[in-house]
Amino acid sequence: MGSSWDSVADRFVKHQVRASLNEPDGAHCIDVFMRVDRTCGFELLRRDVDDGGAWQCLHRFGSRSFDSGQKALDVALAGVPWLEDTGLWRW
Repeated sequence: MGSSWDSVADRFVKHQVRASLNEPDGAHCIDVFMRVDRTCGFELLRRDVDDGGAWQCLHRFGSRSFDSGQKALDVALAGVPWLEDTGLWRW
């Protein structure tokens, strides 16, 4: 029988960040990730100076699902004004 810590840890191991792209001033970033079911997504995060610089998820895009990291990145590029086109990403 697992401990309650096991169930908490399982909740945090739901995806693997494949790319993290920072806003030029460092206040925001986009993480492109792969879920355990091999679908991809992305999320917008902001750095919280009031919390010692920890990244806070803004929960705006993470529920969307894509076949590839490149497709997730393409949608991020279209929806996040500060994100610059980096060309094809090496996944």
